Amino acid sequence: MAAVRREHETYLHVTNTAVPMGFTAGGSSSQPNLYYHVADIDASAEQVRKLGGTTGEMLDSKSGRGCTCTDDQGTVIGLWQPAPGWA
Repeated sequence: MAAVRREHETYLHVTNTAVPMGFTAGGSSSQPNLYYHVADIDASAEQVRKLGGTTGEMLDSKSGRGCTCTDDQGTVIGLWQPAPGWA
């Protein structure tokens, strides 16, 4: 059974799963918010920009660092570099 760890009032991490995941709240969304686990978020965000995408503000939290990215066709994903103990 998966366990849930509350990050703050708008984000929950799901643990005990093969693929780390989480849920966000704060408004309607037409699609799920996908966050991809990366080893080096700064290098990954730079690669997104080199390939023609854009990145949002880098956010630091107890669970690690993350940012949203938009590719050159408008698709939005997130990148997440977990803090120790969160992956």
